[in-house]
Amino acid sequence: MKLKLNEIKNWILRRKEALEYTIPFGLITFTPEALDSGIKDEQNKVILVYEYNYFSKLVERRYTFSDSRVKVLESKGIPIYDKTQGEDRFPVYSRIMPGEAVYTSKF
Repeated sequence: MKLKLNEIKNWILRRKEALEYTIPFGLITFTPEALDSGIKDEQNKVILVYEYNYFSKLVERRYTFSDSRVKVLESKGIPIYDKTQGEDRFPVYSRIMPGEAVYTSKF
């Protein structure tokens, strides 16, 4: 019953459920500079590993991307999720205000 109640709340409020990862885990993402400039190659990827430290605080460790480093982290039991395989994102070169846009219609 509780699961259906949460689904109804998410449907009404149009919220997406947050992804839950096991701790520790790693994410492969692009650097913010690469996302801004639209450059997507292997040199602009980073591995973010989230784990708890000695004081039970969640910390983020940042590594440069390489296939061998991913294999080593997976061999240590850390699951790696690749977010770079998702949809393409395009850089924004300029913004247009709604008053500047021109619309044409065929009617």
